[in-house]
Amino acid sequence: MTSSLTKWITSLFKLRKKKEELKKKKLSSFPLGKLPFLALQEVIRNMDIQEGIRLALTSRKMRLNVKYSRIPVDYLAVVINDDFSYIEARGTGVIFLCGPKLDKECEKIKMDKYIKRSELEPWLDPTVSTLENTRNALAQILNTFKCDSFVLGIELKCIQTTIRDVLNISDFQKFEVLYVFEGKLEEEDMNYLMENMKEDQEQGLHILDVEVPENYYHKNMLKIFDINYEDARFVRIEHLLTIKNSNVVSLGKNNLTLSDIYTFLRYWVNSEYDLFKTIDIKIESEAEPNLDILFDGLVVLKGFRFGWESWL
Repeated sequence: MTSSLTKWITSLFKLRKKKEELKKKKLSSFPLGKLPFLALQEVIRNMDIQEGIRLALTSRKMRLNVKYSRIPVDYLAVVINDDFSYIEARGTGVIFLCGPKLDKECEKIKMDKYIKRSELEPWLDPTVSTLENTRNALAQILNTFKCDSFVLGIELKCIQTTIRDVLNISDFQKFEVLYVFEGKLEEEDMNYLMENMKEDQEQGLHILDVEVPENYYHKNMLKIFDINYEDARFVRIEHLLTIKNSNVVSLGKNNLTLSDIYTFLRYWVNSEYDLFKTIDIKIESEAEPNLDILFDGLVVLKGFRFGWESWL
């Protein structure tokens, strides 16, 4: 047998083997897109959020299939931090990387529950800012999964992005709670926050680990539905008396005295309308405060359980 014939036969066998391998590979794949919708819906509903999002990103048709399958997400947390911005699907731990500097960071710390920015490219616009692309990603996620609410976090250490930049975008104004953290708030920014909280949407404002002007005042600062001021040194007794129909009021470090709280308790007990559902005021004192004086003259039930005194 000539060498050329041998080579030809060998190549023929290799080609045949390759065809058989391709055939096996083809047979082992699952034609998901050809399933009837009800069957496809059940398959999608059994996917986790990562599988669902990656399937939705493959085509417009698949995104609609995922959308109509209504994969549930508890709520979304949108964190704005320039090129490190991201969206987290709470309850699943999955993070959508919107900032261009996050892909490498997540690879470094060996995170496994995240969707790279490069994977989100079908939903992003290369000609706009990271802030705008974070908005684009949020809109697509809310439109694809069963999720009705999101909380918004703004890191004050941002260099490129300001509070005004974020809240000027209408989609970001629909938050349930706004978290402002790590940095310093000037009076102008505080005023902007107070004037842009929407009472009719029952929104919350949590200012955490932030330096706030100590003598700050705004007529709306205690009229927000859900409040958490970690630094509340600017709050005075006259401000407490403006609270009405709030859900939660939490005041951290403050300059309120026991006498102020005594006045406030009497105002609350005798008020004709509800002031709040829950209030938490931190008392800092070197000496153990005599809390009995707070309830002097009021009818209360004093209890002692699990090492804690309580008054009802």
